Amino acid sequence: FVLLARFDWPVWHTIAEAAGSAAHAATALVPPLVPAPVVAPPPEPAAPTSAVAARDAVEHDPWAPWRTGDVVVHALIDKLARVVDRRLAVVLHGEVGTGKETLARAVHLASRRSTGHFVCVRCSAVPEASLATELFGDGRGPGKLAQALGGTLFVSEAADLPTEIQARLLAVLQEGSVTLPGSRQAVSADFQLVVATRLEP
Repeated sequence: FVLLARFDWPVWHTIAEAAGSAAHAATALVPPLVPAPVVAPPPEPAAPTSAVAARDAVEHDPWAPWRTGDVVVHALIDKLARVVDRRLAVVLHGEVGTGKETLARAVHLASRRSTGHFVCVRCSAVPEASLATELFGDGRGPGKLAQALGGTLFVSEAADLPTEIQARLLAVLQEGSVTLPGSRQAVSADFQLVVATRLEP
């Protein structure tokens, strides 16, 4: 988007020239001894930009970017809208670059947890030996799961998770609670889990 503005203002090279030009303009436009009232027009409200309008539309309807008129996409949105806030894990299957993370963010924004954090774990970018610490934390601090409490945990390429970590995550979902590092007391596992994979589930 490019805005072109042209200003036809006079160019003054010296202060004296500017003062003379101003005096000449006042003499020509204002009758002697009759002061001309100067009334500044009220500022017009700035028109919303397309980016602001798009953001407001998404806040009002998180599914707005996906309403393209495609019947298949609309069926997917309707299905996701029905499971939001039902304490069900969501599995998104699709090839790389098809927008799984964007769709996961829409699930987050459409839920009652939209004021919480959207926390992303990209399994393919984390060494396998560090995945357990990345998710559950250790003595040095909490993991991504703890950060997602009250919000949404998005696990990208979940098929890359080792079996034992998948089982541990499943146990958290089944029990509905999790014990954070450095604590002996379990807390409610109140988070929306969305996992994505390029492989057939």
